Amino acid sequence: MPSLHQRVCTQKQRERQAQIDALSATFSEPLSDDEKKIHALSLARLVQDCNAGTISPSDILSAYGKKTLAAQHLTNCITDFMFEEALQIPAFDDSNESGVVGLSVNSKRGSALLLGVPVSLKDTVNVAGHDTTIGLSRNANCPVPESAPLVRLLQDAGAILHAKTTVPTVLISTETKSDLFGRTSIHSVGASTGGGAALLACGGSKIEITTDIGGSARVPAHFCGVWGLKGSMGRFPSWGTISSLPGFEGVPIVASPMAASLADLEEFWKRIILMQPWTYDFTCIPVPWRTVDFQVERRKLKWGVIWDDGNRSLSLVVDALRANGHEVVDFTPPNVSELLAIGFQLIFADGGAQMRDAGLPGETINTPLRGTLGSFAIPELFKRFLGWIYRDTDPFYAVTI
Repeated sequence: MPSLHQRVCTQKQRERQAQIDALSATFSEPLSDDEKKIHALSLARLVQDCNAGTISPSDILSAYGKKTLAAQHLTNCITDFMFEEALQIPAFDDSNESGVVGLSVNSKRGSALLLGVPVSLKDTVNVAGHDTTIGLSRNANCPVPESAPLVRLLQDAGAILHAKTTVPTVLISTETKSDLFGRTSIHSVGASTGGGAALLACGGSKIEITTDIGGSARVPAHFCGVWGLKGSMGRFPSWGTISSLPGFEGVPIVASPMAASLADLEEFWKRIILMQPWTYDFTCIPVPWRTVDFQVERRKLKWGVIWDDGNRSLSLVVDALRANGHEVVDFTPPNVSELLAIGFQLIFADGGAQMRDAGLPGETINTPLRGTLGSFAIPELFKRFLGWIYRDTDPFYAVTI
């Protein structure tokens, strides 16, 4: 007889398939010529045209919805399809005389700063009426009652929140895989925002809202060829995003955006700050957006380069920077093994109890994490012995065992 964990996983995957089956057949069709033009627009132009009424949010959702469904078929990157409710927010008023959705804007500040921008959400971000699973079957079929402040801000600004994306079980991983939703992509997309990075790479979203502790926004961005950024604490609204380490103040979770282009990433972050996120999220620091243009100001930058094996790509970058008048210096970072050892002590300060006990009986976690958690049961004397053996061949393992 299947276990509770297996039954929940089967049910959740059937629910997701039911969402797909309920979508309009048009989402399975190729993009029309007009939709291709919409899909090619930058974030700034998308907002501009949507505010002007030359394109409508429903047209945008049609284009990006098709890309999202195709991305799901290709990579298995979606946990929750929210197409229908994405347009059912006060920022969209389809009752205006022209009949074009988006001409009448009812956003909280009347700013419409993100009107029509398709935004996907990592399955760590609370959206009222939807699960926030962090890849755990225990959290399935438990819709949260209230949206994160960032979600409310995005809705007030007119963004189209159309999908939630896959994560690995308890988030701490290098690949995006869970019993609840399966593996994202036959190729590694990184983690823990692997689903969001895959969706961006497939063109299914303009922006992905991710969370990052030790690389969850940056590693999958690198794997999938998109842009990810972890900001400073308090700069981007993070309240209402769920961590697998609740209560660990020494390991703060930071919400951040990912985008398919650097221009869209910068534009999105600027518009979030212009929405005064500190009025939504008390953890945000009230610092306005400050524009910096080094070309106009005729300022040069000082770059530090971490040389590894003297690879050719780094040499080309250094030569290009120096040719443009920038100062480039060699930079030797602190000992990475020591930094990781400190990080491990913070993350696993409870001996890994929260992550080890987070799942239902029978729930699997990724092999490296399972090995790390298992090492806590090794007698201290034997761990010291292993550290001595591996001190030269694997210094990281030697200091973290």
